[in-house]
Amino acid sequence: MSSPGDIPELPAIPAAVTFERLQGMLHADGYTTADGTSLRKRFPHAEIAVSLPAGNASVLLVGAVRTGPPIPHERQADMEAFVNDWHRERIWPTLVLGSVDAGLTLHAFVSVDVAAGLTDAQLGEYLRIGVGTTAQCFGTLEDSE
Repeated sequence: MSSPGDIPELPAIPAAVTFERLQGMLHADGYTTADGTSLRKRFPHAEIAVSLPAGNASVLLVGAVRTGPPIPHERQADMEAFVNDWHRERIWPTLVLGSVDAGLTLHAFVSVDVAAGLTDAQLGEYLRIGVGTTAQCFGTLEDSE
């Protein structure tokens, strides 16, 4: 006969990923609510935003933009090589190189389908890896300059 202590615990059940749930997980790490739709935090080389895009509650998005002085247009070939190398060696984040009058811009995105919900452990792991690899990307870029 088994005792109650021998019965395994029920597995965690995935729950809907809501903005309030993200706030509960990220405010303690220094994220602030921006415009009621995203949570933002400035890292040494980037500002990272975590959001649930309006009209698409099945996608959780981690987006970032490089901070600091503009990258000169003359460095476009170097930046294209950095983006191509990053994509060849890693799956996260997706990098997008852009151009404005002041210079080149670099954005990074990581998204995950959350339509079926996530457990707290899954959500925490996604945020840890999504934010961590994004911050690593911008740090790697700064180290290579």
